Amino acid sequence: MADFTVVDADGHVRETTEGAIPWKELVPQRYWPQLPRYVPFDTGGGRFFLDGHLWPPPYDQHSMAGQDIDRVHASHPGMWDPKVRLQDIDKEGIDIAVLFGGAIGLGSSTIRDRGFGNAMAHAYNTWLHQYTQAAPRRLKGIAAVNLSDPEAAVVELERCVKELGMVGVAVTSNLHGKNLGDPYFDPIFEAAQRLDVAVCSHLVGPIPGGIAGHYLFWDGRARTKFEDHAVAQPFEEMISIMTTICYGVLDRFPEVRIAFLEGNAGWLPWWMDRLDSHYERVGHQVACKARPSEYMTGGQCYFSCEAEETTLPYVAERVGEDHLIYASDYWHFDTTFWGTVKQLKQYRGLPPSARRKILGGNALRLYGLKRPS
Repeated sequence: MADFTVVDADGHVRETTEGAIPWKELVPQRYWPQLPRYVPFDTGGGRFFLDGHLWPPPYDQHSMAGQDIDRVHASHPGMWDPKVRLQDIDKEGIDIAVLFGGAIGLGSSTIRDRGFGNAMAHAYNTWLHQYTQAAPRRLKGIAAVNLSDPEAAVVELERCVKELGMVGVAVTSNLHGKNLGDPYFDPIFEAAQRLDVAVCSHLVGPIPGGIAGHYLFWDGRARTKFEDHAVAQPFEEMISIMTTICYGVLDRFPEVRIAFLEGNAGWLPWWMDRLDSHYERVGHQVACKARPSEYMTGGQCYFSCEAEETTLPYVAERVGEDHLIYASDYWHFDTTFWGTVKQLKQYRGLPPSARRKILGGNALRLYGLKRPS
């Protein structure tokens, strides 16, 4: 198992740490009064103040073992210092890390001023490119685009791919009630297919006001982080999968590759069965040309999983070992970062071929990456 490449298909950087990004150097001066600022918070850590609201919101129980979750996220400088990040992935045994953002990397689409949202996405991408230049073959960026302005989003995605070398684009499960499968998002899928990069469905937390609109059914109902995080992550990805298939996205764009991230994988076989049973009964109501499970196992879809999932052997058999990818979620409060590569390498219930593919082979194909020399 020592002769293969390990790819972290979903790790994070942190644009909300004070001083991490020199916004005034990257954003036009007319937007300076709107720039985010760091606000200390009584529960510890701090908050990113943007568009009139705090990110993340101050849950009554926004803590882990008594420690503010935002402080946990800020506890690892590798989130904004690439030299530390490289030390960390070396320690973990990761060869390539694919990098996603948070408030801006995933949330710029919902800033109310579209021009400002475009400027923030552009600035974030420029900074992320600078971060990856510490080791361009090992650190790979995922582009942030402002989905509220599809035309500008396509222009920014083309810049990110052609000039900055990014390997995918981050999208949310919905935007103000528009499901990911809605034709509204077709320009993004068309551009990703044309540019040969991945579309990455990735959730961002519920933010009141300006950075809001990502949780379709659950937003505002959770009383604790426990409820919020346990429910929203997998359920929103289930909706994303259903709508991209049933609204005909994968038929309209047969060469696009799409990843569904941070929702685990154990529920996939059940979801395949349930969607197929509905297709048999009321399939005339959807646009897809085949059973949903055929799309989920047909080569276009990839699903992140975690080493602690006890159902992985069955999922790999039912969904196919070619469709699962390893994701560390570095460094969020729920990451099990240290030791996960070793845990997957030694996962006795998985055949060696599945372990190789999950830990790197599938992600190389998803993101169009080459093994580092």
